[in-house]
Amino acid sequence: MANERYYLVQAEAYSNEQNALQQVEAIKKFGIEYPFIYIVCKRQTTTEEEL
Repeated sequence: MANERYYLVQAEAYSNEQNALQQVEAIKKFGIEYPFIYIVCKRQTTTEEEL
């Protein structure tokens, strides 16, 4: 469960991180997994949170 907060949908597909997280929850609820959904821990680009 510690990893859950790092499951983010590709940012360009959604208007903001909150929408992305809601999509992840909806997808996980239905037990559907797509490879592009999981971006775990280490991000290659700087996010607004890190600025």
